[in-house]
Amino acid sequence: MEGAYIPLERLESHAAALAEELRPRGQLLPGTERRTLSLAVAALRRAERSSRQAGETGEAERWLSDNLYLAERAAGESLSAFRRTPLLRRCAEGALITSLARALLLTGGGTADEGRTLAFLRGIQRRIPLRGQELRLFPAASAAAAVELLAAEYAQPTPDPRQAEALFSFLRRLPGLELARAAEESDAVDAVLRRDPAGIYPRMDETSRRTYRVAVERLARRFHMPERAVAKRALELASKSADPRRAHVGWYLLEEPLGETPPDRSGRYILWNLLSPVLLTLAAGLYSRSLTAALLSLLPLTELCKRSADRLLLRLTPPRRVPRLELREGVPPEGKTLCVISLLLTGREAADRAVRRMEEYALANRDAGDNLLFGLLCDLPEADQVLTRAERELLSHTAAAVDKLNERRGGGFFLLTRERVWTGDTDKFGGWERKRGAMLELCRLLRERESALAVAAGNKAALRGTVYVLTLDADTRLEPETARALIGAALHPLCRPAVDPLRGVVAEGRGVLHPRIAVELSAAGRTAFARLFAPPGGAEPYPSDAREVYMDRYGSGGFAGKGLIHAETFLTCLENLPERAVLSHDALEGAFLRGGYVGDVELTDGFPTGPLSYYARQHRWIRGDWQNLSWILSAGRALPALERWRLADSLRRSLVPAGELLAVCAALFARGRFCLPAALAALCLLLPWAEELLGQPFRPETDAGMRLRTRTLHGPG
Repeated sequence: MEGAYIPLERLESHAAALAEELRPRGQLLPGTERRTLSLAVAALRRAERSSRQAGETGEAERWLSDNLYLAERAAGESLSAFRRTPLLRRCAEGALITSLARALLLTGGGTADEGRTLAFLRGIQRRIPLRGQELRLFPAASAAAAVELLAAEYAQPTPDPRQAEALFSFLRRLPGLELARAAEESDAVDAVLRRDPAGIYPRMDETSRRTYRVAVERLARRFHMPERAVAKRALELASKSADPRRAHVGWYLLEEPLGETPPDRSGRYILWNLLSPVLLTLAAGLYSRSLTAALLSLLPLTELCKRSADRLLLRLTPPRRVPRLELREGVPPEGKTLCVISLLLTGREAADRAVRRMEEYALANRDAGDNLLFGLLCDLPEADQVLTRAERELLSHTAAAVDKLNERRGGGFFLLTRERVWTGDTDKFGGWERKRGAMLELCRLLRERESALAVAAGNKAALRGTVYVLTLDADTRLEPETARALIGAALHPLCRPAVDPLRGVVAEGRGVLHPRIAVELSAAGRTAFARLFAPPGGAEPYPSDAREVYMDRYGSGGFAGKGLIHAETFLTCLENLPERAVLSHDALEGAFLRGGYVGDVELTDGFPTGPLSYYARQHRWIRGDWQNLSWILSAGRALPALERWRLADSLRRSLVPAGELLAVCAALFARGRFCLPAALAALCLLLPWAEELLGQPFRPETDAGMRLRTRTLHGPG
């Protein structure tokens, strides 16, 4: 292996001189680099097999025999990274980024670390501005370069054991090296963005900063500009703005790219979902020569058209990640949050369980600090009187349990209750407006306005200055670090809500953020019904972005009832909704508050244990969706068209199962006259299963057969 060792103090100047020899000369497909790497792995395998068959036991051969798996593992990860790359810049020696990684290893005697990587890349950047994509690929390129150098070494008649040891040792240490961070620190675009006038960019988490740099790359291709010039233009625009939101460089990368307001194309999406099923229904009627067959085909066709549109848009649209602050020191005072568990107090056992769960959440989210508080937002079940003696004792027991928790943990825990009122609908006493009413009263309490909510346990004064409410259901689990991640997103300037005073809706930013909801592992396997119908349970151990077409394509994330609410904005937009007219309040809250979907943060929830509870929940949801009909029509004029379409689509979705059943029954009892609508209904039922089967390689797992059938019956959600 050729190459002289270069000391760290001379490495940057050496790299700048080397850059002249490695000038980019066009582009190449990543397949070329993948083939080179695959051939190198194959050569190492042949060398190991040959030395083993020949009985060679030299030191170099032992290194290869004991560590071949390291090369195979590193090559597999590199191949995966190169596979996600569309094009690579090339130089005389092949792919530019791999050639640079190879040169770095040669200057270090077959190894590298964070310091040498940073110095080397800074020297290269003085002559060749590297693209963000290339810098992100540098750790994978370093692994590929090491494998290729090993293959070249073992192609020699007498491989050098010292070089083999150095390279294999580098591959072993590579997962623990911060090469990606070193590459980021050498990034010229990153250096420009760190001059953000609002001072926000350096305070964001690493993934959010990467999102900005990817946006720079995308805009550079769109406007045919160098990446550094794009970053400088965004910085210049931010420097001229007096608006705190627009004074942040991210506004001109994500919201108004380089000052251009992106067109609203949601109308095309709505039009497709309205017209395409109608046209296909007409075609079905002409084909079958039956008006009844055409009508039976309509609902299955609406589902197929929407699914096809959503799949296509998600394939064409990159994920929209909500940027967030890292909050290294915990939640600051301006992000003070009360996390509340909404529940009905049904007995002492349920109360004690809720208090324990509140303590668990506090321990799991210690990283948030003292500005994350916890409370039980309790109502009593409906009854014939305001308060019974047994219920008074139950409230006293719960308050005492919360007080004991405060004594043990030093405060920060609350019990929040309200008196029951005459409901009128059921001729009983109950909580006004149920969960929506409890949330309104809580927001009034936190904003120091008149409220029917009482602080039955905990120091009421400690609630002053609370800005956000993190609302959970009784069966929802708050995972570690989730609270800090959501609050960090809410405190980002692009998420700070701005209300349109004329329409009473959030026009910019987000009034509510909600994470993806997974099924709790124990709930997913509690009964045979849950194993069959529930999605796979458990929290995702490696966070990834879950896709949502409304959010990724149009920035409309909705709300699923569990998430982070800006208390003042909630009151401004939703305080005056009509009473006893909104059951499915989550959907309206997402529409009015311009909800944001944080797909890389997760909560886990319960799942019904049997068909009665499952369909009771479905009935409640569908009933609530149909109560929102007036908001789709005249009452929702203030809402954007896409939000009204989302509400209307919930009604369509509630009708699809009935339409599919009618189509299948008609085909069974009419002797095949309605085969076409039945086939469309069957396609709707089978499509989620087919998408799951074709979209992922088959992986053996517990209850694999059950899980496969789950997708057929329940769908991907």
